[in-house]
Amino acid sequence: MVIKRSAIMVCCYLLLSIALSWLSYFYLLELGLERSQQHNSSALLNTITDVRAAINKYRALPFILSKQLDVRELLARPNLKNLHRVQRHLEQTNLIAGSAALLILDRSANIAAYSNWRESTGKKQLTYSHSPFFQQAIKGEHGSGVWLGDEQVPWFYFSAPIYHLNELIGVVVIRIDVAKTLRELAIRESFFIADEKDQLIFSNLPYLDADNLSTANLITETLTNGLQINFLRLEQQNYLLQQVTLDDTGWKIGTVTLVKAADRALLSAIVLFGGFLLLGLLGMYLREYRSKKRSQAQVVAAQLESEARGRYIINTAQSGLVTLDTQGRITFINPLVMQQFGYSLESLIEQPLTKLIADIQGYPGLKQLLDSIGREVFKPITNLEVIAERADSSIFPVMLSIQQMRRQPRAEYLVTLIDISKRKRLEQRLKEVNESLESKVLQRTQALQEAQVELIRSEKMAALGKMSTAIVHELNQPLTAFRNYLAIIDKVRTQPDAIAERLVSLHHLVDNMAAITRQLRMFAYSKPGSNQQVNLTSCIRSTLAIMQPALVQAEVSWDFTVDKQAEAAKVSGDAARFEQVVINIIQNAIDAMSENKRQKTLQLDLSVCNDQLLLKIADNGGGVAIEQLSHLFDPFYTTKAIGLGLGLGLSIVKSIVTDLAGTIVASNKNNGLEFRLNLPLYQSEENSNCSS
Repeated sequence: MVIKRSAIMVCCYLLLSIALSWLSYFYLLELGLERSQQHNSSALLNTITDVRAAINKYRALPFILSKQLDVRELLARPNLKNLHRVQRHLEQTNLIAGSAALLILDRSANIAAYSNWRESTGKKQLTYSHSPFFQQAIKGEHGSGVWLGDEQVPWFYFSAPIYHLNELIGVVVIRIDVAKTLRELAIRESFFIADEKDQLIFSNLPYLDADNLSTANLITETLTNGLQINFLRLEQQNYLLQQVTLDDTGWKIGTVTLVKAADRALLSAIVLFGGFLLLGLLGMYLREYRSKKRSQAQVVAAQLESEARGRYIINTAQSGLVTLDTQGRITFINPLVMQQFGYSLESLIEQPLTKLIADIQGYPGLKQLLDSIGREVFKPITNLEVIAERADSSIFPVMLSIQQMRRQPRAEYLVTLIDISKRKRLEQRLKEVNESLESKVLQRTQALQEAQVELIRSEKMAALGKMSTAIVHELNQPLTAFRNYLAIIDKVRTQPDAIAERLVSLHHLVDNMAAITRQLRMFAYSKPGSNQQVNLTSCIRSTLAIMQPALVQAEVSWDFTVDKQAEAAKVSGDAARFEQVVINIIQNAIDAMSENKRQKTLQLDLSVCNDQLLLKIADNGGGVAIEQLSHLFDPFYTTKAIGLGLGLGLSIVKSIVTDLAGTIVASNKNNGLEFRLNLPLYQSEENSNCSS
């Protein structure tokens, strides 16, 4: 009956706590929503001000450009020199202003000058004749507005008429990338901009799109004070929405704020409910405290009963169990201990536990633990392996654990002894098996290492044989010719003219043999003593001058283009090695185009890209197979016929470029082979965009 009445009181108290917490939740929710609405209104006003300021900062630029004499001169008397001057001026102004583009249109809306003239090649030009801002400017007014154009991309435009001798001769137009301009604003609020057709122009919320702004996601709620609040459902969450339409652009600007009032109200309600629970628990604790005093007498009786039950469990347990008093002396052992150690209960009573341990000095931790029994510093020990001693002085391994059984009314400790002789035998057997396996693994590893050494030796011998075959083949032909010429000279000793002719041929053969050995020497020793500042443009021009006869003889037309930054840029190295790199690549291109029946062209391009000097050398010699690209820079690898090369040229190029902290790659491009060589600048240079 008492329990039933207590349960009813607890239920009533809980229901009252829940009701009060629920009411506080609704009150705090509406208060938070009202404050969020006020804050969102202020944020929307600030956002509109920032957006207008970001767009209007470009308004005066068309008028300023319309007063430029060069712009008027271009429309009044167009010529190529003035066009280049105006376009460079527009390009610099556009870069400084941060706009998308600047355009000069004539009266027919044709583009007379364009700031993005470098990017306009191959792109479809927009037609501005029907744009509203052009129509306003052609009437002599300053125009502005959003126009999609043919690309259906929302751009914002400002325009201004251009007059010459009181006659309207053209229009200045500035195009603004709305999304880029707004992304640069430091606006903390989440907002969006949509046009009259609810097409999204800009949003700094990654998950907001035109479909989210549909009426299906809009929710309107009315508070108890009559205030209406609009919500936008996004990503399974409600966002506070406020938006207005601008008169001049027709844009809809809205701010979106995550509603946190519900979370705060819920947290406050939970805290309030928790307070009620703590208060109730405190009352229950005081009530239980009084009842606990009444049950202490029953606890003493239960302890005595528990002690008797523990004795029964110890006697029937399948492990050796020993109880100790606060002095560390044995007070009881179960029958399994008697069987394992060969002692009777009477012979162990009042004896120390160390009597069962073979060498207690060998276990300092256990000795320290036994000394701390009966003190507050006692710490239990678990699964300690020790050597136990039987009554007949024989020993065996056991697993020992010591735990405190109880503190009151007197302290008592329980010792568990488990015979692990069988487990130790199994561990020893497993150890022997593991040692045998380790020995076999070591032998197998040694055999694999020996096989690997033999394989490397075989690969070295194969590479040496390949290199020797190539060198012998290259030197055998000139040596044979050398022998024949010497025989001829011996026969024509009395003919000086014939001897001179043969000596010229012999000198030519000696030069060829020296070139072969020079390539081998350069392949083996490629690092110079020190590096200097080298102008790569001068090196390339010197190389082209040297290679001019070979290019003319092979009927190869070449073109070398270099930008202004690369013209003066310098790299670290030496000119001779750079010329060797360019000569080898050009000679490789001449050999590749030797069988080309069409027009043979060689293109060299030098530019600065990201603090690197980029040199591209391309030919139209048909390229190489894809599987050969990865081997082009390997020593003694060549795609030429036997006898036409050692395959060291590109390997030398790779070695030189690597020594100079550069990179070189080859790829098939435009029915030919293109080499891209990157070298770090000697000193900091301005970066330039690099083409693919």
